[in-house]
Amino acid sequence: MFRDEVIEQLGFYVYRLVDPRSGETFYVGKGRGNRVFHHAAGEKSPEGSILSPKLALIAQIKTAGHEVDHHIHRHGMDEPTAYEVEAALIDVYPSLLNSVAGHRSDLFGAARTTDLVARYQAEPASWEHNCLLVGVRNTVDDRGTYEAARFAWKLNRKHLPKLDLVVAVRGGLILDAFRPNEWLPGTLENFPNAPHAMPDRLGFVGERAAPELRNMYVGKRLPRWCKLSQAGIRYVGPAFPPKQQEVSDEIDAYL
Repeated sequence: MFRDEVIEQLGFYVYRLVDPRSGETFYVGKGRGNRVFHHAAGEKSPEGSILSPKLALIAQIKTAGHEVDHHIHRHGMDEPTAYEVEAALIDVYPSLLNSVAGHRSDLFGAARTTDLVARYQAEPASWEHNCLLVGVRNTVDDRGTYEAARFAWKLNRKHLPKLDLVVAVRGGLILDAFRPNEWLPGTLENFPNAPHAMPDRLGFVGERAAPELRNMYVGKRLPRWCKLSQAGIRYVGPAFPPKQQEVSDEIDAYL
């Protein structure tokens, strides 16, 4: 544990948790004080009663007779700077067990130069259908857009019957659109191709949307007001109107 005089010098910091058996980084976090030690020890956070993949891995490491390696990647920062460094590191390690994406990663995260050109030259989408937007990471090329988009999200079950489409987004650009036919808990039984179980979340079984629907959205960018949540999702469409302030911000951006 850090003593008080060390904590004072560290300020906000960004840390990595590493599996000593493989040397692989499995979690990136932001903290201050002794947060890194508490996290490496596997102290439960308010993520629900079901053991998260991160805590399950920490338990496996300890059962095997090891301790989690932990590294301070950068320190001496204020909180806004630490958020940006954390988000950049999350982009570097695409196989992390973090439950949420990096801060504003949907807008300013890692992207190919061609993606940036396409994003900023694309016309903004308008939502004629009720859609669930999901932010997919750069691992989409390895797993396929459908696999990356369908698993697994913290969702409000009362919204699911309203949804027409699930729309995959990366870096503010719409990659594809799918028709969800069934929503299931994120277990390995339901999703055998998933990297790990997430039974407290939901995924869908579905199919690529019809060409006329895909043509309405794919290749377009999210409007400025349409930001994803920290959990990497957003509901949009006639059943989910934006807040008035968000629309005002969009109009002001073009005046």
